[in-house]
Amino acid sequence: GGRAFDVTSAPGGGYYIAGSSIETNGRTAMVSKISETGEVLWTQYYGKASFTGKLLQPLGDGFGLMLTNTTTDFIPKELMRMDANGALIWEKDLIDHIDRPTSAIATDDGVVVTGLDELVSTDNKVAKVVKYDLNGDLVWVKTHDPYPDYFEHPTDIISTTSGFVIAGFTELADTVIYVYPEDLMLFLIDQDGELDSLETPNAVTETNTPPSVIVYPNPASDFVMFQLSDNRNEEYELLIFNTLGQACAARRFSGPGFRLDRNALPNGLYSFEIRSLKNELIAKGKLILE
Repeated sequence: GGRAFDVTSAPGGGYYIAGSSIETNGRTAMVSKISETGEVLWTQYYGKASFTGKLLQPLGDGFGLMLTNTTTDFIPKELMRMDANGALIWEKDLIDHIDRPTSAIATDDGVVVTGLDELVSTDNKVAKVVKYDLNGDLVWVKTHDPYPDYFEHPTDIISTTSGFVIAGFTELADTVIYVYPEDLMLFLIDQDGELDSLETPNAVTETNTPPSVIVYPNPASDFVMFQLSDNRNEEYELLIFNTLGQACAARRFSGPGFRLDRNALPNGLYSFEIRSLKNELIAKGKLILE
């Protein structure tokens, strides 16, 4: 008397099937392991009145489960890690780090979850990507707004050799209550969650090559110089992020060159973005302070 929502291969043979059961207290999250011939080997119930959103495998020596925690809201809000026998190791409330989780994928060293950050403003939603390690601890959080005039709505994520491809659609800014997709959305992030490239296949392709940036000295101690290859005298914004994706500094400058004084920034690895005042990404890279 249940429902199956996802299936994946199990280490050592057989399959995990995830879904919800009505045999116990309401709709309860459950996972069964079956053999290659379809025999049910075991079934675990997780005491959540919910539906399973996504089965993740492999995750360490077991598997992971992203599921809803109510029967009325179908946003998968919880992430759970199980061992090879389906016993719960830990569970995580995804809403702590991402407003509307939509999809997730297991990696060799953790889980990457994508979704929406809906609290930027009433006129914008942006894509958000979060990584947890195998212990459920936060590794990094990244927010991306590759299409500034639209809401970004991720729906799926897959791994590549260089990072992750996030797929979904853009949404017009006047469709807060109802979702009306405007265009297909694809963008690539690297292993650290940084934006690599993006494309809207149905949109007009820009042929202008964005300027490159030279950063020196790097590693730096007291100050850093940023020099764009484009000599246009335009205004830009420089954003500095720590390894958790948190903004540490923001400065506006005009022209192709800018000096950033270190001030109170501590030692460590940082990433930076240079954006136009229309929020277009001009250049990005890494920076070390020591």
